[in-house]
Amino acid sequence: MPTDEDKPTSGLLRAVGNSPLLRVQLPGLPAEARLYAKLETGNPGGSIKDRPVARLLLAALEDGRLEGRRLLDVAGPAAAISYAVHAAALGVPLTLILPADIPRDLLDRIGSHGAEMILAELTIGEGRPAGLSNAGLAQAQRLMAEAPERYFFGDLAGSEESWQTHHDTTGHEILTQVFEASGTIPEAFVLGVGSGATLMGVARRLLRRRSDLAILAVEPAPGEILPGLLPLAGLEAQLPSWFDTSLLTGSIEVPTDDSLATCRLLARQGLWVGPSSGAHVFAAASLLASGRYQTVATILCDGGERYLSRGWSL
Repeated sequence: MPTDEDKPTSGLLRAVGNSPLLRVQLPGLPAEARLYAKLETGNPGGSIKDRPVARLLLAALEDGRLEGRRLLDVAGPAAAISYAVHAAALGVPLTLILPADIPRDLLDRIGSHGAEMILAELTIGEGRPAGLSNAGLAQAQRLMAEAPERYFFGDLAGSEESWQTHHDTTGHEILTQVFEASGTIPEAFVLGVGSGATLMGVARRLLRRRSDLAILAVEPAPGEILPGLLPLAGLEAQLPSWFDTSLLTGSIEVPTDDSLATCRLLARQGLWVGPSSGAHVFAAASLLASGRYQTVATILCDGGERYLSRGWSL
């Protein structure tokens, strides 16, 4: 008789997380510098968004919030793909409100898993966490008001479960893997702000172990755009209550050209990553080049494939 472990769903969920830690070598860094990056492209949906999406879905199933309802959320491309993959695996009906300018190939990928898609007048990466815009939220609120018995609103970007996932898994893995690789705990961690959940969850976990560890937010240079990265200035009122700016040591602004140049450099090493990952590595390398730190950790959040049709030359 089949057991839970025999079910394809169980295997898919077991594939989330426990991603490899890579030591990234870049020209010009001091010989003693150690730049470690978690590679999240091996998750079933291809990005770090799989972690909180899988946890949110499982929690909602277990406590009955999804009983007889469709899961509804507003999502950017990475979260939408993760939602579509795991909702399909768990048999959860799914409705996603997506940016109107999302490319056809990404729509096809999301739709292939059976997700219902509604396009709203928002732009990928516009200045709200995780693609949440007033237009998208208003559309979600209208749907729930019209049929409250039909939908459960996931609220991935604002959910406490999102940052807790990264505290419990991503942050724990970074501590364990960096120590196994180097015998040390990172002196600094750098990451951009999308929803802020990864940065906050990992920061809280690392600071429990090392209170003097530097936490740096990676931001686009003023007036520039990088997918997945938002400038902190002006966002405070829109960030969830659990986003604690007091945990940040500071921020690093990365020009778009430097992010893309770093992506190309990583591609020459076999790592095909998206623009935010290029910015993360550039920021980490800048810290190491300063000589103030010897061990810096960051995350390669997703692959570069999904950015080509969005006009990004990686």
